[in-house]
Amino acid sequence: MQRQKSSIYPKVKTIYPRWLWHECRFCNKEFKRENGFKIIDYKKSRAVNEDPLFTSYCCNKCANSIEEVIEKIKKQDIRIILKNYKRSCE
Repeated sequence: MQRQKSSIYPKVKTIYPRWLWHECRFCNKEFKRENGFKIIDYKKSRAVNEDPLFTSYCCNKCANSIEEVIEKIKKQDIRIILKNYKRSCE
């Protein structure tokens, strides 16, 4: 039996937090009672017996759609890779 890969990470969903504050992954500001995004992604490094997924959030001022959130995550990953490459070359 075969199947297609059902999910691709990062998973992004829209949310509307009413009572709890959530910190934005990109601007580090907290938001509630406004639209935002919930991001479920793989951890880059983790300890043994630890959940490989982590949850972060994005406010609607940093991104207005799910596609924009995914683009920001990819840009952030590229910056981290380039920064680590520059350190290894020194």
